[in-house]
Amino acid sequence: MEDGLSSRALSYEEEVSLDELTKETENSSEFEDTVDAEIHGRDNYDIVVNGILKTQTHGPLEFYEQTIWAGDLTKKFPDPLEKQGFFTIKGNQPKGVGAAVVYNGKNSEDVECGWLLAFTDSDNNGGRKVIVDCGSLTKFENICWDTIEEKLIKFGKTTAIHEDPATGTKVIAKITVSPSGNGCTPDKDKVVATFYC
Repeated sequence: MEDGLSSRALSYEEEVSLDELTKETENSSEFEDTVDAEIHGRDNYDIVVNGILKTQTHGPLEFYEQTIWAGDLTKKFPDPLEKQGFFTIKGNQPKGVGAAVVYNGKNSEDVECGWLLAFTDSDNNGGRKVIVDCGSLTKFENICWDTIEEKLIKFGKTTAIHEDPATGTKVIAKITVSPSGNGCTPDKDKVVATFYC
Protein backbone atom coordinates (compact mmCIF):
# COMPACT_ATOMS: atom_id res chain seq x y z
CA MET A 1 0.00 0.00 0.00
CA GLU A 2 1.26 3.48 -0.81
CA ASP A 3 1.66 6.04 1.94
CA GLY A 4 -1.76 7.65 1.30
CA LEU A 5 -0.30 11.08 1.88
CA SER A 6 -1.19 14.21 0.01
CA SER A 7 0.83 15.00 -3.05
CA ARG A 8 -0.86 18.39 -3.19
CA ALA A 9 -2.91 20.70 -1.02
CA LEU A 10 -6.69 20.64 -1.19
CA SER A 11 -8.16 22.96 -3.81
CA TYR A 12 -10.49 25.76 -2.76
CA GLU A 13 -13.49 23.76 -4.02
CA GLU A 14 -12.39 20.67 -2.06
CA GLU A 15 -11.95 22.74 1.12
CA VAL A 16 -15.42 24.28 0.65
CA SER A 17 -17.05 20.87 0.14
CA LEU A 18 -15.45 19.53 3.35
CA ASP A 19 -16.44 22.68 5.26
CA GLU A 20 -20.06 22.20 4.14
CA LEU A 21 -20.00 18.60 5.40
CA THR A 22 -18.48 19.80 8.69
CA LYS A 23 -21.39 22.23 9.15
CA GLU A 24 -23.83 19.36 8.61
CA THR A 25 -22.45 17.57 11.67
CA GLU A 26 -23.51 20.55 13.80
CA ASN A 27 -27.14 20.36 12.73
CA SER A 28 -27.68 16.69 12.03
CA SER A 29 -30.32 14.77 13.94
CA GLU A 30 -28.12 11.69 13.39
CA PHE A 31 -26.11 12.74 16.46
CA GLU A 32 -29.02 13.51 18.84
CA ASP A 33 -28.50 10.34 20.92
CA THR A 34 -24.86 11.31 21.43
CA VAL A 35 -25.76 14.83 22.55
CA ASP A 36 -28.55 13.57 24.83
CA ALA A 37 -26.18 11.11 26.55
CA GLU A 38 -23.62 13.88 27.13
CA ILE A 39 -26.15 16.35 28.53
CA HIS A 40 -27.64 13.81 30.91
CA GLY A 41 -24.26 12.46 32.01
CA ARG A 42 -24.81 8.96 30.68
CA ASP A 43 -21.31 8.60 29.32
CA ASN A 44 -17.90 9.27 30.73
CA TYR A 45 -15.94 10.20 27.64
CA ASP A 46 -13.86 13.34 27.26
CA ILE A 47 -13.61 13.18 23.48
CA VAL A 48 -16.37 12.65 20.93
CA VAL A 49 -15.82 12.38 17.18
CA ASN A 50 -18.87 12.75 14.95
CA GLY A 51 -18.27 11.84 11.33
CA ILE A 52 -19.96 12.27 8.00
CA LEU A 53 -18.93 10.20 5.00
CA LYS A 54 -20.15 11.12 1.53
CA THR A 55 -19.87 9.21 -1.72
CA GLN A 56 -19.74 10.77 -5.16
CA THR A 57 -19.24 7.47 -6.91
CA HIS A 58 -21.29 5.56 -9.49
CA GLY A 59 -23.27 3.72 -6.85
CA PRO A 60 -23.33 2.91 -3.16
CA LEU A 61 -20.13 1.79 -1.48
CA GLU A 62 -19.99 -1.36 0.60
CA PHE A 63 -18.31 -1.57 3.98
CA TYR A 64 -15.13 -3.63 3.47
CA GLU A 65 -13.10 -3.56 6.69
CA GLN A 66 -12.41 -1.45 9.78
CA THR A 67 -10.17 -1.26 12.81
CA ILE A 68 -10.48 0.63 16.08
CA TRP A 69 -7.15 1.50 17.72
CA ALA A 70 -8.64 3.54 20.56
CA GLY A 71 -12.11 4.49 21.76
CA ASP A 72 -15.57 3.00 21.36
CA LEU A 73 -17.54 3.12 18.11
CA THR A 74 -20.95 4.13 19.46
CA LYS A 75 -22.54 4.70 16.02
CA LYS A 76 -21.14 2.26 13.46
CA PHE A 77 -19.66 3.21 10.11
CA PRO A 78 -22.51 3.18 7.55
CA ASP A 79 -23.04 -0.05 5.64
CA PRO A 80 -23.73 0.42 2.83
CA LEU A 81 -22.67 4.02 2.25
CA GLU A 82 -25.41 5.27 -0.07
CA LYS A 83 -25.03 9.02 -0.58
CA GLN A 84 -24.12 10.07 2.92
CA GLY A 85 -23.67 8.32 6.24
CA PHE A 86 -22.75 9.05 9.83
CA PHE A 87 -20.65 7.53 12.62
CA THR A 88 -19.61 8.40 16.19
CA ILE A 89 -16.59 7.27 18.18
CA LYS A 90 -15.85 8.27 21.77
CA GLY A 91 -12.80 7.93 23.98
CA ASN A 92 -10.68 9.36 26.76
CA GLN A 93 -7.36 11.16 26.58
CA PRO A 94 -4.46 10.59 26.59
CA LYS A 95 -5.20 7.54 24.42
CA GLY A 96 -8.10 9.33 22.72
CA VAL A 97 -9.71 7.83 19.64
CA GLY A 98 -8.30 6.21 16.54
CA ALA A 99 -9.96 4.25 13.76
CA ALA A 100 -9.85 3.39 10.08
CA VAL A 101 -12.42 2.18 7.58
CA VAL A 102 -12.24 0.88 4.02
CA TYR A 103 -15.14 0.94 1.57
CA ASN A 104 -15.31 -0.81 -1.78
CA GLY A 105 -17.23 -0.23 -4.97
CA LYS A 106 -16.80 -0.06 -8.73
CA ASN A 107 -15.43 2.78 -10.80
CA SER A 108 -16.82 3.87 -14.19
CA GLU A 109 -14.89 1.04 -15.90
CA ASP A 110 -16.45 -1.58 -13.60
CA VAL A 111 -13.16 -2.16 -11.70
CA GLU A 112 -13.42 -3.03 -7.99
CA CYS A 113 -11.88 -0.16 -6.02
CA GLY A 114 -11.27 0.72 -2.38
CA TRP A 115 -11.26 3.93 -0.38
CA LEU A 116 -9.55 4.21 3.03
CA LEU A 117 -10.01 6.81 5.77
CA ALA A 118 -7.89 6.67 8.95
CA PHE A 119 -8.08 9.25 11.75
CA THR A 120 -6.99 9.88 15.31
CA ASP A 121 -7.30 12.44 18.06
CA SER A 122 -4.91 11.36 20.75
CA ASP A 123 -2.69 13.29 23.13
CA ASN A 124 -0.33 10.29 22.99
CA ASN A 125 -0.10 10.52 19.19
CA GLY A 126 0.11 14.26 18.59
CA GLY A 127 -3.50 15.40 18.33
CA ARG A 128 -5.93 15.41 15.40
CA LYS A 129 -4.76 13.69 12.20
CA VAL A 130 -6.17 12.00 9.09
CA ILE A 131 -4.72 10.02 6.20
CA VAL A 132 -6.49 8.62 3.16
CA ASP A 133 -5.83 6.22 0.30
CA CYS A 134 -7.69 4.81 -2.70
CA GLY A 135 -7.20 2.66 -5.77
CA SER A 136 -7.71 -0.91 -6.87
CA LEU A 137 -9.32 -3.07 -4.20
CA THR A 138 -6.34 -5.43 -4.36
CA LYS A 139 -4.35 -2.68 -2.62
CA PHE A 140 -6.52 -3.20 0.47
CA GLU A 141 -6.38 -6.97 0.69
CA ASN A 142 -4.52 -8.17 3.79
CA ILE A 143 -4.28 -4.69 5.31
CA CYS A 144 -1.58 -4.28 7.93
CA TRP A 145 -3.42 -2.00 10.36
CA ASP A 146 -0.24 -1.44 12.41
CA THR A 147 1.42 0.07 9.33
CA ILE A 148 -1.60 2.31 8.69
CA GLU A 149 -1.53 3.50 12.30
CA GLU A 150 2.23 4.21 12.12
CA LYS A 151 1.73 6.31 8.97
CA LEU A 152 -1.20 8.12 10.57
CA ILE A 153 0.82 9.02 13.66
CA LYS A 154 3.97 9.95 11.76
CA PHE A 155 2.59 11.68 8.67
CA GLY A 156 -1.07 12.53 9.32
CA LYS A 157 -2.33 16.11 9.12
CA THR A 158 -5.70 17.78 9.67
CA THR A 159 -6.54 17.48 5.96
CA ALA A 160 -5.67 14.78 3.44
CA ILE A 161 -6.18 13.98 -0.22
CA HIS A 162 -5.21 11.03 -2.38
CA GLU A 163 -5.91 10.48 -6.07
CA ASP A 164 -5.29 7.29 -8.03
CA PRO A 165 -5.04 8.05 -11.77
CA ALA A 166 -5.10 4.36 -12.74
CA THR A 167 -8.62 3.87 -11.33
CA GLY A 168 -9.87 7.47 -11.42
CA THR A 169 -10.59 7.35 -7.67
CA LYS A 170 -10.05 10.12 -5.15
CA VAL A 171 -10.68 10.69 -1.45
CA ILE A 172 -10.49 13.89 0.59
CA ALA A 173 -10.83 14.23 4.36
CA LYS A 174 -10.58 16.69 7.23
CA ILE A 175 -10.64 16.57 11.04
CA THR A 176 -11.59 19.64 13.10
CA VAL A 177 -12.67 20.46 16.65
CA SER A 178 -15.54 22.49 18.08
CA PRO A 179 -14.78 23.27 21.73
CA SER A 180 -17.84 22.88 23.95
CA GLY A 181 -16.81 25.96 25.89
CA ASN A 182 -18.83 25.00 28.93
CA GLY A 183 -16.48 22.57 30.69
CA CYS A 184 -19.36 20.14 31.26
CA THR A 185 -19.51 18.35 27.94
CA PRO A 186 -16.58 17.10 25.88
CA ASP A 187 -15.16 18.96 22.92
CA LYS A 188 -16.50 17.52 19.69
CA ASP A 189 -14.25 16.58 16.83
CA LYS A 190 -15.64 16.29 13.36
CA VAL A 191 -14.27 13.96 10.71
CA VAL A 192 -15.58 14.45 7.19
CA ALA A 193 -14.60 12.60 4.04
CA THR A 194 -15.78 12.36 0.46
CA PHE A 195 -15.07 9.39 -1.81
CA TYR A 196 -14.98 9.99 -5.59
CA CYS A 197 -14.63 8.05 -8.84
